[in-house]
Amino acid sequence: MSFSKSFFYLCLSFLGGILLASFSKIGVIFYLFTLILFLTIFAIFYKKEIVLFGFCCLIFCFGAFWEERFEKEIFPDQCTLSPQDKDSLEICDIHFFNEKAEIIFEGTVLEEVEKKSNNIQIVINSAQVVKENYKIPSKGRVLAILPIGSSFQYGDKLLVTGKLHWPSNFISGFNWREYLRKERIYSIVYYPKIKLISSVNGNLLLFQTFSFKRKLIQTAKTLPLPEGAILEGITLGEESSFSQSFKEKLSLSGLSHITAVSGMNITILFGIFFFGLIFLDLWRKEATVLTLLILIFYILLVGAPPSAIRAGIMGIFLYLGYAFGRLIKTSRLIVLTAALMTVQNPLILTRDVGFQLSFLAFLGLVYLTPLLEKVMRAENSLVKKSISQTLAAQIFCFPLLIFNFGKLSLVAPLSNILVLPLIPFLTIGGFLFLILGTLIPPLANLSFILYPPLKWISTVTEITSSLPFSAISLKLSWFFLLLAYFLILVFVFWAKKKINS
Repeated sequence: MSFSKSFFYLCLSFLGGILLASFSKIGVIFYLFTLILFLTIFAIFYKKEIVLFGFCCLIFCFGAFWEERFEKEIFPDQCTLSPQDKDSLEICDIHFFNEKAEIIFEGTVLEEVEKKSNNIQIVINSAQVVKENYKIPSKGRVLAILPIGSSFQYGDKLLVTGKLHWPSNFISGFNWREYLRKERIYSIVYYPKIKLISSVNGNLLLFQTFSFKRKLIQTAKTLPLPEGAILEGITLGEESSFSQSFKEKLSLSGLSHITAVSGMNITILFGIFFFGLIFLDLWRKEATVLTLLILIFYILLVGAPPSAIRAGIMGIFLYLGYAFGRLIKTSRLIVLTAALMTVQNPLILTRDVGFQLSFLAFLGLVYLTPLLEKVMRAENSLVKKSISQTLAAQIFCFPLLIFNFGKLSLVAPLSNILVLPLIPFLTIGGFLFLILGTLIPPLANLSFILYPPLKWISTVTEITSSLPFSAISLKLSWFFLLLAYFLILVFVFWAKKKINS
């Protein structure tokens, strides 16, 4: 058995352990039994396949342990609030103060500021709780909800006064508590009093990256709304300029995904920079490495959402393999990427809908698109290929979308067919316009070139979302969710076997 295949099984075992621990409590006995089993297999058997099974059991156990380790963070330690020796204080979990009296704490803005339609949200990494005559060292993240117009940014050190709360469980049918939990955010403070202590306290590279992004967004604002907001969404994954009503229309028309950075953006960007560097007479390996560094910067620029991270990791392995003549199978690449992302945070496997949809869409493109292209005889038709890719991704994503959001867009296939052929042009043209318009401000007046296709997208969104029965409300239980994906897999295997025969 090859090393890559063995590594594939180990990654799969790691994901299986995380999945099991997400839905059930695993005690010390399980870990002890697995360890004994591994040692027994390793001591008695010498066949590679049997030893690999033992290693898979061990990695499965580690995956479960890794998930439980992250789960335990939500239980705060007891804090001594009035110590006699104030110099020997231990670090206290900030969410220990949830639902208690108003507190004052210091912390630094940890992530890019997120602008919503009716508020601004910042994540603060707490450092210490301030009492009258002493300070308690603290740790943990707090989500602060601020009014529109607040001007804080990444790296600001703040003094915050307010009452901490546990996150609400469900908001408009969405399990917000679990979503924040996977980000390790267990406290929320609503509209607190904030005093700026100092700026630029975080990573200087991230600070400069986010500053450059704000300049790109200002360039996009030379276009009217909602066309300028659509350009921001397609190129930068930015949704802050969308009104709440237009967001609803995008959802009803099944076009919300065009504002999420995906593998298409990564592929287009790679092509632009790679062939540009080849044109400048660089070797293929050099051009590949430099292009991948640019893509990493781009992923940071758009805020590193799961779809961009997934596409970035896959792109790095694929393009490096292409440059050095060592390709990797798609199935192994998918599992390897998921394992790498869950090492950083195992909770995203079952609690991050964006992570799940990103992988499902990619699975649809890889395994269902070729079957639909053969059925539709799309070998020489770009339109038919676009339609088959759209349907494949949406078929794989629909059950999970219904399960989490309770809506099914009936006009999504139509609206996507009308819009998606324009996305590559807007991605390329949009990036060139934003970069050149930011570096050379007079070139921002060329925005009229991009206006017609952007206007077409906004018009399609308006029309399709206003159609009667554009979307219907549905509820899906766990049983029917699993049944839906079981039937999809059965169909894929059946269709593949039938077409090949």
